[in-house]
Amino acid sequence: MDHDEEQQLELEALEAIFVEDYSLEQESSPRVVKLKLLPFSGEDADEENKVGVEAQFTLPAEYPEVAPEVAVTALRGLTSKQTDELADLALAEVENLLGMAMIFQLSEVIKEWLVENNRDHTDESMHAQMLQKMQDEERAREEAEERERRAELGSDGSDDDDESDDGKPRPVDGTPVTVESFSAWEEKFITEMRAAREAEEGEKTKVVHSAKPDADLNGRQWFEKQQLERAAAAGLIPGGASAQATSDGDGGQEEDWGEGEIEEDLFLQGAPDEELDELDDLSSDEDDDDDDDEDDEE
Repeated sequence: MDHDEEQQLELEALEAIFVEDYSLEQESSPRVVKLKLLPFSGEDADEENKVGVEAQFTLPAEYPEVAPEVAVTALRGLTSKQTDELADLALAEVENLLGMAMIFQLSEVIKEWLVENNRDHTDESMHAQMLQKMQDEERAREEAEERERRAELGSDGSDDDDESDDGKPRPVDGTPVTVESFSAWEEKFITEMRAAREAEEGEKTKVVHSAKPDADLNGRQWFEKQQLERAAAAGLIPGGASAQATSDGDGGQEEDWGEGEIEEDLFLQGAPDEELDELDDLSSDEDDDDDDDEDDEE
């Protein structure tokens, strides 16, 4: 590797980048170059820059295989202690960059620190100290509240953070879902839903039948029931008892007329068995029509 040529190429690149903020203090070996570093660049950025430094890099003859010397001088807003810390910060990065051009990378490390600490550190007035103290106390209070909040969330198990304070994943509460457990749950759920649906349909069927109390009577029974109710309303039944007809298990009728007996000729005259049989047939046809309507609705 031609160290001299490598250095010349790097210095030309630095001059093109920094322009007026670049100066070559010594051209012969060891070469010395200075860079003016500020948090922000541009014509309107001067008021925003509360700090600034001048970084000096001395390049040995074997550079870049040998580490350069770094010195930092404050231009504004920094103490000598802070400039020494900046030089040490840059030198700590050198070990990772040996064997390659590194001046630009070292200048970026320094500039990044300036951006993060862009305030006047040399103002030692009482007002500045009080403001700094208030800021430090406010920061400490917020950190304490955050720690307390995390502790409370952790104690009641409601912390949404998936990681514990040491960075390790938190243990998961409950039973992990597997293919087997999900299949068992799904089967149980479907069974319960099917049972609930069947129960609901059964309730609907009961409502339909309860709306037609005479639906189970054939034509003869319905006709007799109507005649009995009319006779009772007209006072033709001895004893004045009202007619009650209930269907037994075989479709027959149990008739309770109180103390008196019923003379069927009073209300069945002119209604021979043949006509009553026709009523039975008519009732059967109506039942068949009702069944067809229910099938269509389903």
